[in-house]
Amino acid sequence: MNLIDTVRLVLKQKGQNVWAVSPEACVYDAIEIMAEKYVGALMVVYEGKLVGVVSERDYARKVILQGRSSKETQVKEIMTSPAIFVTPDQTVENRYSPEQFAAQARNWVEMGVQVVGGCCGYGPQYIRPLRDALPEKIAAPRRAMAAP
Repeated sequence: MNLIDTVRLVLKQKGQNVWAVSPEACVYDAIEIMAEKYVGALMVVYEGKLVGVVSERDYARKVILQGRSSKETQVKEIMTSPAIFVTPDQTVENRYSPEQFAAQARNWVEMGVQVVGGCCGYGPQYIRPLRDALPEKIAAPRRAMAAP
């Protein structure tokens, strides 16, 4: 996979199957599907609409570490929502300028997405405009990570 590859090409190489679960399903059933399909996350679909994503990370942090029962907890209680998605023709590489990223992030925050910092190539040059665009939502970075 190259950063200039489209999402369509990546999916063609990795497989195009998408596995989904209902928000009312119990977490145990979702984890069982993930294990059976060898995937780390499932789309959460309600009435044909994507309403979130549930992942092994959600399970670990919101069920196991909180001492909850996977058979008594519904997917909707732990899923990540709203789901952020890309289109098949977008490239893997981030094509946002820092200012475009900050403007897009404001839209995400208005949709209810929590902005927790930079990752996946979003260094200080991206975080500063983001902080300036959303000062009420983002704490100032404590320190910039040095490049390896």
